[in-house]
Amino acid sequence: MPKLSVIVCLILLFLANSGCSLFTTWPDGQKTAQRLEDFPTSGLELKAPARIYFNRYQVPFIEAGHDDDLPYLLGMVHAHLRLGQMETLRRAAQGRLSEMFGPFMSEVDHSLRILNLTKAVPQMAKSLPAQTRLWLERFSQGINHYSTRARRLSPELKVLGIEHEPWRVEDVLSVGRLAAADVNWLFWFGALKVKDQKAWAQLWTRLKKQSQTGPASFPPGHPLPQSLMSGAVKSGSNCVAVSPARSKSGGALLANDAHVGLNLPPLWLLVGYRSPGFQVLGFSIPGAPLVLMGRNRDIAWGGTNMLSFSSSLYDISSKRYDRLNERREKLKVRWWFDEEVPVRESWLGPVISDSPFFEDMGLGRTALKWRGHAPSDEITAFMRVNRARGWREFRAAFESYAVSGQNMLYADRQGNIGQLLAMEFEPAAGRTGRRLVGDPGQKDQLWGQPLKSTALPAVSNPQSGFLASSNNTPIKTDPPLSLFARGGDRFQRIGGLMKKWPKLGIAELMKLQQDTYGVSSHRLARLMVEKARKLPNRPKKLMEALAAWDGHYGVDSAGAAALELSAFHLAGELYKERYGPELTAYITRLASVYDLMSTDLENDGAERALAAALKQAAKGFEEHGTWGSMHYLSISHMMGNAPLIGRRFRYGETPYPGSSRTLLKSAHSLNNKKHYARYGANARFITDMSSRDENYFALLGGQDAYFGSNNFLDMVELWKKGRYIKIPLSLDQVQEQFEHKLELTARP
Repeated sequence: MPKLSVIVCLILLFLANSGCSLFTTWPDGQKTAQRLEDFPTSGLELKAPARIYFNRYQVPFIEAGHDDDLPYLLGMVHAHLRLGQMETLRRAAQGRLSEMFGPFMSEVDHSLRILNLTKAVPQMAKSLPAQTRLWLERFSQGINHYSTRARRLSPELKVLGIEHEPWRVEDVLSVGRLAAADVNWLFWFGALKVKDQKAWAQLWTRLKKQSQTGPASFPPGHPLPQSLMSGAVKSGSNCVAVSPARSKSGGALLANDAHVGLNLPPLWLLVGYRSPGFQVLGFSIPGAPLVLMGRNRDIAWGGTNMLSFSSSLYDISSKRYDRLNERREKLKVRWWFDEEVPVRESWLGPVISDSPFFEDMGLGRTALKWRGHAPSDEITAFMRVNRARGWREFRAAFESYAVSGQNMLYADRQGNIGQLLAMEFEPAAGRTGRRLVGDPGQKDQLWGQPLKSTALPAVSNPQSGFLASSNNTPIKTDPPLSLFARGGDRFQRIGGLMKKWPKLGIAELMKLQQDTYGVSSHRLARLMVEKARKLPNRPKKLMEALAAWDGHYGVDSAGAAALELSAFHLAGELYKERYGPELTAYITRLASVYDLMSTDLENDGAERALAAALKQAAKGFEEHGTWGSMHYLSISHMMGNAPLIGRRFRYGETPYPGSSRTLLKSAHSLNNKKHYARYGANARFITDMSSRDENYFALLGGQDAYFGSNNFLDMVELWKKGRYIKIPLSLDQVQEQFEHKLELTARP
């Protein structure tokens, strides 16, 4: 890859001769009515009359007279609101980001080509059921119609250098495969960077042992088949289902908030639709043609990623694994010369150690086996979910579902609640996951016959009157379904709030989703105060803040700042000598860091480390006296970090509540200075099944990704204030409450 200075000079030269498309201005203050003038309303490929209603936030509700028109109009709506985002997702899935961002992204594209997320897509497209294929064809047709017929397209497309390229069924499936990527890869990447450190084996053993103490969602009495169960032990999202016995309204309740990157536009898009066979409201992902989190007339559903093993890493350094298939793939690079990159594949899967990001790790030749490289059918699964009328249909819908592993929660109009595991589980993946890198010479580490979702345990209508999931492991197994699930604090906090609230309504679930109490960090703070009593010369202001802290990460909290500053320095004092600086930095990024330090504070000699940490923290506390002076949310578009143009796509910053392990999740590493939340809750959904119209939503950002639209950022202030938008499912209420209506006519 060329030197950065050369690239910058060439880009500036290109801009000087291209009309400076990257610095294009666009009209601000585009009202919703003006934006809807861009939407094509005539000459459409419709089989029956149709309408689309929009409210003031540009939330659409489609009324289609024929089921086959529904995906077509949904494709048009997605393209109208998020076409630039969809094109980015399509190119990310296919390893084509250099086409938009230039040589800065060529190494990313090389790595994506090695991962080969879309490997199974051609076979998946051929094997789709006829009804599903028609749905995807019509959805693609709707995207293409809007892209070629709309009066104006977002300036974002010009900025990114995107020209129209027709969408196909394969492109929609590619976006689905990107969304199904294994979140464990991020964890493995961090672990592989430090696994050659001297104390890694000691730390790895400790982390594995600690992972078995976390809470499980399922109560005892739900064994896995094939002797996988090792006993149920008490143990990126939160989801709660509440039975009528615990509900103020007498109807079942469901609340879900999704945790992803905190960028604009948000990953989620709020839509509603009705046709003869569908009546659905909720969140979808741009480019994915169904509601993935929401409700229909009879049931509601939501989910959390269980961080389950759907991949295995294998050491193939031995000469007996030298037989590799190699191909060269061409990268089209904006503002630079096109490149050819090598891609090697073993009989187990792609050789990911060839990625440029592993060059400096000294990693031996390593292959990745991922369930997503083989065909599965998640689209059909969610089509069935969208139409399901009861628990039995809901559970059966996931027969064809494989990746990514999700804890799916359920509530229905009859008052039933339930939870199931949506995934295909390969026991060998659990065995290799415990080792980090597996040995293909061991038969028990090679994949065999996986267990489908419908063969895995499920639970319904528990005596407790509620079910909850927060990325915690749903059930303890051997081999494990997942190893380092991250929701222990949040799961325990939900249980504590359920004890506090014998009866719940919408208001309580809103409070739950925005709760900022940290279980393990508050425990660590109390332990610090207790251990510090024996220390001379304790820093007064810092200790007073720690002692008075109620465990909540509010922006005005002095105790939260005191704890985080103290924890940052305590990690250094406890672990730099024991594990070394690189492993210490790794530990500070772990969700379990507070638990590790609480355990180690009980050891002899820890007082000396605590004394040194408190002394250093007191200096930082003079500058950062509240959590809000340290912890920020950046309101930024995905291009906000781009060279040269990034400033144009940043819209300010704000002190932000919450932490990595609070229900209001705003993730960060241990830090002693100003920092920004990396990812967290950015979409919220609550429904009361006693009514079709008691549905509440919140979104960080806005519905419309069109630069200059009034609906680009109009939900940000609502989000800051903890407010929700109420949206009906009943068509008569939609017609009454939504201000804008588009009458759609078919081509003659």
